[in-house]
Amino acid sequence: MAREYDAPDSSAVAQDAVPIEDTRRLILHVADALFARHGYAAVSMNTLVEEISRLRPLTKGSLYYYFADKEVLYLTVLLEKLEQTGQVLAESTTAGDLRACVVALVTTMRRVLPLNFARILADSDEYLGPAARERFEEAGHRHLFGPLIALFERAARDGMLRPSVTPPDAAAALLGLAFSFLAIPFRAAVTTASIEDIIADLLFDGMLVRSG
Repeated sequence: MAREYDAPDSSAVAQDAVPIEDTRRLILHVADALFARHGYAAVSMNTLVEEISRLRPLTKGSLYYYFADKEVLYLTVLLEKLEQTGQVLAESTTAGDLRACVVALVTTMRRVLPLNFARILADSDEYLGPAARERFEEAGHRHLFGPLIALFERAARDGMLRPSVTPPDAAAALLGLAFSFLAIPFRAAVTTASIEDIIADLLFDGMLVRSG
């Protein structure tokens, strides 16, 4: 049975256990935690080797054996994050009626996406080359945007969307609202309702009282 580690409190590594003998997965796990905490520019391959070496011996040559450079490593981290998120989001689109699905989707996003996901997206735009950025954007559309579009396509078939609102428009609106609320550090001080319910209210009803 593979040994597992639980990262110490002082480490930048997340607390969940990873098989320590699985070198590639261990590298990705540590890189994910460091990129999420410090951003792409602040994390060097040397930093990764130092952090991983706290858990098991690793040379810089071994790191390059698995990942040709930092861009390849960063892209792999992003693609795996998107794939894992997409799998969970797809499950949330079966939560019930449209509003229940939206609440479930936002709840899922709060659980699986880091608070600084907006910065991660910005880093990908700034530091990934054209080919890598194209792969990332395609994966984002398939795993993150895709489940939301499918949800609103069903809503459109049921006659629930206004003719002027396309499923991609509705999906983009939901993502924009969700990312905006998830990125606000003081959100707990500005509302007594759940973020999920507020987003659903804004998406379906807006903010202004309707006359008549």
